[in-house]
Amino acid sequence: MKSIALGGFGFALVSVAAYSVWAFVRLRSEVALYSSIALVFLGLSGLVLHRLMHPPRRMVRFYLVFVPAFLAYAAAWSGCWFATRSRLGEWAASLAGSVAFTAVAGVLLGRRRGWLVATGVLFAAHSAGYFLGGWAYEQLHGSPALPRLSWGFCHGLGFGAGLGFVFHSFQKEGGRSA
Repeated sequence: MKSIALGGFGFALVSVAAYSVWAFVRLRSEVALYSSIALVFLGLSGLVLHRLMHPPRRMVRFYLVFVPAFLAYAAAWSGCWFATRSRLGEWAASLAGSVAFTAVAGVLLGRRRGWLVATGVLFAAHSAGYFLGGWAYEQLHGSPALPRLSWGFCHGLGFGAGLGFVFHSFQKEGGRSA
């Protein structure tokens, strides 16, 4: 539970920072927007979530797992979203991103057992946060900042809770420590 809470609340903060790019910065292209948001996620996640790794050298080891796993997630998610730009595409993106993240994290942490459960939990938590955030975005009116930051908070809360579960379950006995 501690890993899920740390992941959820910590990644919610990181996600609000990442979504603030969308809320406050004017970029000329969608690629620049998504790339900038991904860089914020990559840069801040280790600072906030490194305690999800067992000692020693938590931060370095966290980044060694998180960066390739997140890049795989981002590529899978973006590929599905850009190919369809639909609600079904968002669901496919959530599933593909979850599969990609857990596959890479599992390999890097030397833990393949429990992969299906970890993927299912990440997919459920990520989807809950993402779609709750989308609902909040649609409900809130006024300045574009609040709806966008609300989506970021909800998405980060769900995704982060799933990340907490993945890191906790893949570091149980039998895996290696990156």
